[in-house]
Amino acid sequence: MNFVIAISILALSLKILTLFSKWGLFVKAPKSVIVFFAALLSMNVVELISFETASQPSMLVLKAYYIFAGLAAYSALYHILESSARLISRSRLLMMSALLIFSVAVIAPNVGISGVKSIGYSITRVPGPYYWVIQVLLLSPILTLLIVLTARASNPLPAFASRTTRIQIMAFGPLAIVGVLIIFLMAFNVKINGAVVISLTVCLTIWVLIYATNTYSSFRLLSLIPSTPENKAAHALFDYLAEPRSGFNEAIQQLERMLLSEAMQMTNGNKTKAAEMLGLARPTFLRKLSKHDLSG
Repeated sequence: MNFVIAISILALSLKILTLFSKWGLFVKAPKSVIVFFAALLSMNVVELISFETASQPSMLVLKAYYIFAGLAAYSALYHILESSARLISRSRLLMMSALLIFSVAVIAPNVGISGVKSIGYSITRVPGPYYWVIQVLLLSPILTLLIVLTARASNPLPAFASRTTRIQIMAFGPLAIVGVLIIFLMAFNVKINGAVVISLTVCLTIWVLIYATNTYSSFRLLSLIPSTPENKAAHALFDYLAEPRSGFNEAIQQLERMLLSEAMQMTNGNKTKAAEMLGLARPTFLRKLSKHDLSG
């Protein structure tokens, strides 16, 4: 299966290229993002090793892949929750306990994994009596991540939180959906190389997280998605540049909304500081926030 190996090598190359091209931004990223990236990179390396050792299946290689997968899943969830101090303080111990139980189920002999077997070009697990524990604890952080992101997206958010949430959805949404689908397919013994599919999806996740590290990059990225405020503002500006007379008012309104949103984001929702930043009197600033439905 040279094609599968080529895809895996491509995915690893894209991760390494992203790492070196955005190294300055990467080292400043939250620790949870660094752990997430390191775990995914390790999964890719272990995946390539499994191709090389397929003729002599290694239990160590298989278990290493599961451990890194669990670490990636829980660090991703941690990153999503750490934006809320209350949520992360309540869930930190729970996540650490779940990851510990997951690791024991993977590592302990004949508990979650009874053996390893070759499938020609790679290897797969022989389920143990408690393999369901591994499935549940691997699926739980992914489903929780999806639920949290969906809840945030469906509720009105302050301006400073809205863009961060949408970037997180772009980064983790596709990966979470793919992860859930692969786990369900494997539960029904559907033949699929989940490792390779995840490797490719991860490239998108990493690129979004590393690229969207400042206001300008976030705006450019979100302006590509239809119906987002950034997309509307960009189109209003393009319309104005193409036909200034007819597009002027719309462009001004959209740009005003973006300036208000940026000021709120940069001051963490402090309306007084945001008004001062824009050189507006507080009553005027509040009136404009209300006009653009940003006062929440």
